[in-house]
Amino acid sequence: MRRADRVALRRAAALALVLCVGTFATTCGEGAPRRPNVLLISVDTLRADHLGCYGYARDTSPRIDALAAEGVLFERAIAPTSWTLPSHMTMLTGFSISGHGVCDERLWTRHDAYGRAIPPPLRGYTLAEALQQGGYATAGFYSFEFLDPAFGFGLGFETWERCGHTFYNHPEISQQVAILRQAGDVQGLQELAAAHPELFEPRRRTAPETVAAAAAWLDAHAREPEPFFLFAHLFDVHDPYKPTPEHDRFGDPAYAGNVDGAIDNSRYGRVGHMPARDDEERLISLYDGGIRTVDEQVGRLLDHLTELGLADDTLVIVTSDHGEEFFEHGNQTHHRQLYMESVHVPLVVRWPGHVPAGARIPGTVGLVDIAPTVCDAASVRPLSP
Repeated sequence: MRRADRVALRRAAALALVLCVGTFATTCGEGAPRRPNVLLISVDTLRADHLGCYGYARDTSPRIDALAAEGVLFERAIAPTSWTLPSHMTMLTGFSISGHGVCDERLWTRHDAYGRAIPPPLRGYTLAEALQQGGYATAGFYSFEFLDPAFGFGLGFETWERCGHTFYNHPEISQQVAILRQAGDVQGLQELAAAHPELFEPRRRTAPETVAAAAAWLDAHAREPEPFFLFAHLFDVHDPYKPTPEHDRFGDPAYAGNVDGAIDNSRYGRVGHMPARDDEERLISLYDGGIRTVDEQVGRLLDHLTELGLADDTLVIVTSDHGEEFFEHGNQTHHRQLYMESVHVPLVVRWPGHVPAGARIPGTVGLVDIAPTVCDAASVRPLSP
């Protein structure tokens, strides 16, 4: 296929998402449509084919399934890569990875000869900056370090707040962590974590805190005259898989192994080092239970939107930054490959009266299409690089 043909196909795919929202936004109702509020929810590490609305047999996602029934589901949404940092930057800018230039976690530790942090090489503008310039109130609540301002995130957000894992917000411990990381002192980090276990608990569920913070922000802005853009990043589907006890319901109750949801990269994911079938099934069941746990939190935020009388005026988008592999290609988790298990993500859009309920779009779209779609629906011009 000629390069020109590939470019044309890519543009057509990008337009598919814009036209789905934009066309219905301008044809439903009389006169110019009211600019919508925008709620963008990113559920980290959520592969599409483990949701009921994408055909999964287990009841992992009743609230996301219901959202899909009320809006549009994109059957083939593709993340630009299989890990959090660059994928979220694409989601929040509308630029490909080569376009925005943020793709290396070592950005966290870059300093010049004088010890000053070097800004990340972010090129272009963010969706939040465009919406803020267009008169939107903006806020984002996130749950993992890869969305930290050190990597270029938070631009255009009046509020950009991390929830959970409180050592990042501790006035003293956060500075000690930064110093130890810059020095590459792994032992020092381990000793610091051992001294403050309550700040470093990897199994701490952060989604309830993130949703609570987002809901509180909604309470404060529900009656404001300007529309809002609210971003919520929910991390609890990510390993170590940690479903609540009531949602740990998908595995074999007779399982007697030692799989607890933690990932042992030293044992598995290499040729000849595959887990026993019952251990693999237990790992998947814990992941599925984590989806059900976070799906409940998605529902909490959607319910709060309804309680405040904002649901009909809000464009809701639920998606993910990447998926997860369970040894389909000899590996586990993500960030190692670009198979569909790792890059096929859910994309569900609801805007009552503006997008058709229950529609399914079979064509290929990407996270790169979200920002221009939101700008189109909000009648905001994307900012040029």
